[in-house]
Amino acid sequence: MGFIALGNEPWWTLKGTTSDQIVNIGISPFYVLLDGIGLPSTVPFASLTGTLTRVLLVSATVLLGLSALWPRAWWRKLAVWLSLSSLTEVYLSFTLLMNSTRTAIINTYGANPPMLGTDTLPGSILGL
Repeated sequence: MGFIALGNEPWWTLKGTTSDQIVNIGISPFYVLLDGIGLPSTVPFASLTGTLTRVLLVSATVLLGLSALWPRAWWRKLAVWLSLSSLTEVYLSFTLLMNSTRTAIINTYGANPPMLGTDTLPGSILGL
């Protein structure tokens, strides 16, 4: 769990097929980064959710480490419950951030990005 909390790589990415300058999106349970024309830079509550997720993961890791040193400690059941709930919160946070990002993409571009693979977003690029 400590490795998950320390990781900064996105779990889900969406890039333009010809150029990553048009659309570049990265989502993990800790942050959302949206780079696209007409898209906001992030989704609401992404930083709060990411901070809460990291605090839960770090505290669960510390409590599990301490309960390994003292197996009959009173906080052992609390540590197990906190570790299971923090892992559940990681995936819930990722799902909520990914869903809000997909909603932002649909509202802006009118296209639903794929869960896996590549797809082109319909539209026209105006330039000089």
